Amino acid sequence: MFYANYIKKGKKVGHLFDSVAEFVREVDADPIDIIDFKVSGRTYEEKKDSARQLAIEFQYAECGGMYMSEYAEVTHFFRKIGKRFGLSAEFENEGVI
Repeated sequence: MFYANYIKKGKKVGHLFDSVAEFVREVDADPIDIIDFKVSGRTYEEKKDSARQLAIEFQYAECGGMYMSEYAEVTHFFRKIGKRFGLSAEFENEGVI
């Protein structure tokens, strides 16, 4: 799953996509931002920092236009990784979840 925003009818919008093929099939524009929902790192601390950075990047890139079901998917993802890496309180305080 990844988030991409792009220009549609002169307005910047963003949506979630399951694959690059889906993006290419549904969108006739170049992406402005792409956020891949993957946590990376070798150690727990690296993965925790990656999860935190992913949340920050998504908050800066997200520009509206997503469906409620897409917001629910994103919230579910951040709740799950927030619990896994002890970031739930931080994510709640920052409005990620």
